[in-house]
Amino acid sequence: MQRRVALFSTTLILALLSGSNAMGYYGGGVVTVPSGTAAATTTTVLGTVYATVGPSQVITLKKKSGLVVTKLRPGTWKIIVDDKSAVHNFHLTGQGVAKTTTVSQITKVTWTVTFVALKTYTYVCDPHKAFMRGSFTIKAAI
Repeated sequence: MQRRVALFSTTLILALLSGSNAMGYYGGGVVTVPSGTAAATTTTVLGTVYATVGPSQVITLKKKSGLVVTKLRPGTWKIIVDDKSAVHNFHLTGQGVAKTTTVSQITKVTWTVTFVALKTYTYVCDPHKAFMRGSFTIKAAI
């Protein structure tokens, strides 16, 4: 019985990968999932940006090139946050986004967030938000 299940699973995976309409599970670019089962969703990540806070009184959000982020395309982005101080945090807010590191913790985390077109997003260090802050805008959808 286990051998049959393994063979069926392998056949189904090969059918899906090849674009086959075998067994009725794939057709016209849409995977049909039987009702009552959970479907995995995939999201295209547009790119990665890098957030840093501390150890001094500096907070930044930069592209891989080192340029400060002022505008991004709408969609899903990966943010790698390097929180280098136990007296600072990195707090990102805007429409649909509320992410933060903990003030008392030095940490490096990765977030996946989705930004909405024509909105502004803000990042701050909560204890020092009067002078440790930044923002960027999301361009119109293409």
